[in-house]
Amino acid sequence: MTKSIWTVVACLMTTGCMTVQPLPVDQQQLARELEPGDRVEVVTKDGRRLELEVDGVEEQGLRGTSQQILYSDIETLSRKKVSVGRTALVALGAAAAIAAVAGGGGGSGSGY
Repeated sequence: MTKSIWTVVACLMTTGCMTVQPLPVDQQQLARELEPGDRVEVVTKDGRRLELEVDGVEEQGLRGTSQQILYSDIETLSRKKVSVGRTALVALGAAAAIAAVAGGGGGSGSGY
């Protein structure tokens, strides 16, 4: 049982807690805020939802690994980031719960 609990904790720690930050669809501001490797979620004006790892912010649009999206096609844009603080709190809480379960086997028996 302990092994399966540690597996759950490991999964929590690797996935992390994601935060989503809305961004304006403005080339100058995006050039200041986005860096290569940032992950963004784009909703296009025709309703498509795309996830993109940014390679560059260009004059006409965002460039990703295998595609370019024009600013004129973007309805909304959000940056996705792992929240280190939230992830640490979740991991600490899970570790505390595991310690409580693993150490709580003794007890308050009737003493027969």
